[in-house]
Amino acid sequence: MTASNEELQSTNEELHSVNEELHTVNIEYQSKIQELTQLNNDIDNLLKSTEIGVIFLDSELKIRKFTPAATLAVSLRDPDLYRPLAELTLKIDCPSLPELLESVLRQHSPISREVQLKNSEAWFLMQINPYQAENGQYDGLAVSFVDINQAKKVQLELNQTLIELRSRETEINNFFQLSLEIMCVANLDGYFKRINPGFERILGYETQELLTQPFLSFVHPDDVAATQEAVQQLSEGKDLIDFQNRYRCLDGSYRWLKWMAACYEGLIYATAHDLTDSKLAQELQNRQLVAIETATNGIGILNADKFIYLNQAYLEIFGCSQPQELLGQSWRSLYEEEQLAEFESEIFPVLQSEGIWQGIVKAKHSLGYLFDQELTLNLTSTGDLIWVC
Repeated sequence: MTASNEELQSTNEELHSVNEELHTVNIEYQSKIQELTQLNNDIDNLLKSTEIGVIFLDSELKIRKFTPAATLAVSLRDPDLYRPLAELTLKIDCPSLPELLESVLRQHSPISREVQLKNSEAWFLMQINPYQAENGQYDGLAVSFVDINQAKKVQLELNQTLIELRSRETEINNFFQLSLEIMCVANLDGYFKRINPGFERILGYETQELLTQPFLSFVHPDDVAATQEAVQQLSEGKDLIDFQNRYRCLDGSYRWLKWMAACYEGLIYATAHDLTDSKLAQELQNRQLVAIETATNGIGILNADKFIYLNQAYLEIFGCSQPQELLGQSWRSLYEEEQLAEFESEIFPVLQSEGIWQGIVKAKHSLGYLFDQELTLNLTSTGDLIWVC
């Protein structure tokens, strides 16, 4: 009997010890449950507060959890938990979503797509990622929707700006390439960076030859110093207007060029007009003018019946000493009424029909007497009348 009591007491003590251990384990479990509950609450609050829409799907593509922001992309309510996503209405325009979800489930490779809300200009970045548990096993998907509307708007504006810039670049290139004038971009160190076909056409060199040699090597020796001074002015921020120098052509001749240029961020942007033909024409005109001035025949030019030019011989024939005495005056003041009548009735009709008339007329000297004047009249294509006597 005594032995039985002792065994019962020993068993009771063991049970008490086990009970204390169970109580300790229960307290630990309660603490773990409290921690898990707190963690779950934290996750729920995080999901609710985030502006990123997230939908968690199981391996059968049923909804396990979602954030409030996800309702912007999919028609979701709390009763939709554990329903297949395929049964819900999509607000985004993404017909291929089922195929994308299946692809990520099979291959475990994330997929990203930019998707637009139906009947809206709003955009989301949709990211489909495999859901991986702590043990490394894949268990469904996490589908997120990030609002990129502002970024998309900026992107579209940038794309439009890029299109406009490319269009302008094309226009500038066309203008640069098709211009009949010389156009170029040069460094301040004296080399061309870019030239247009007008440069090659006027000077005759290949592009590479013009780009690989200092541009001063093409300038006439007498114009080098002035050209260096012009480059210096450009480097100081001064624009160049109506600067003229001579450039050597491939055949050894020189062409006169009139430049307009400006410097921006260390580069010279310049255009030039070929003055050679007009220079030659001006030189010829100057020579002709010298010949007319020194001619022994009197030469006068009239426009609208008034003198616009007289050489010295013409002045001397009529006894005038200064051109101002006749310039701007009517030729009629040099003839009597009878002679004027002959001009109108006989001379001008022939002049109008044949463009030239030659003969003798009675002219009036500045001293008042009349004299015989051998006169040739020429009517020019511009309407001017040339008197030679």
